[in-house]
Order: sequence, then C-alpha cells, then structure tokens
Amino acid sequence: MSNSDNVIRAGLTPKYKDIGTLLKVLTCDLAAPQILKGQKKKNAIIYQTDAKEFEIQIFTSNKNELKFDNQVGPRILLVLEGAIKLLFMDGVKTKSEKILKGESVLLPSILSNFTIVSEKTSRFVLVSVPA
Repeated sequence: MSNSDNVIRAGLTPKYKDIGTLLKVLTCDLAAPQILKGQKKKNAIIYQTDAKEFEIQIFTSNKNELKFDNQVGPRILLVLEGAIKLLFMDGVKTKSEKILKGESVLLPSILSNFTIVSEKTSRFVLVSVPA
C-alpha cells in the first residue's frame, strides 16, 4: 500500500479506527488479478508496478558479479535461491556480507554503490524506488 493522507483504518494499529466509514467506501467486487509482465534486461526481469514508489527486479546470477552504481533510495534484497555475497565500501575498506537463501537485508539510501557476487547459480529480488 502506498503512503496516503486518506487512510481509513479498521485494525492492526493503535491509531484511530473507523470501520463504518471503511465499509461505506469499500468495494467488494470479484475481479481477475492483474498479472504484471516483466521486462527482460540482461540477467534480470524488471516488474514496474502501478505504485510509483517501488519496482521489483528478479535477478538470476550464475557465478558472476553484478555491480550496482549510483543507486538512489533504500532497497530491500531477498535471496530466493543459493547464496550471494554483498560487497560495499565502509570508508576506505571493502566489507562483505554473505546472504543465504530465505534471508533479506535492507540496503540504506547511503549505500549507493555495491556489488553482488554469486559463487553458484543464485536468484534474488531487489525492491527499489524506480529511477
């Protein structure tokens, strides 16, 4: 769900809940789900969503190195298969973090340049703000 000033809450929050108003404006019609078609780009499939706040990229990496330069905004990285190594600079020193299948990590906005290395075939998702 995108950020909005027009949120009507009905639960799962300590904030004010207005169930009656939500039921008035809620449409409960059945519809077929919208299935996004991704755009193939090198070793990634990019899914652009209706929400301007994020896009989803699914990468398949086969024993190679993927460089990400001049990235903008925070990102979420989730490993679907295999394992990857995240390389980044901490001041003048290169650091690395190993991320295994099923693990995720938040990459902060300040981390604009990083490299992902896979030692075997790996698949991972990178969710980010579109450029």
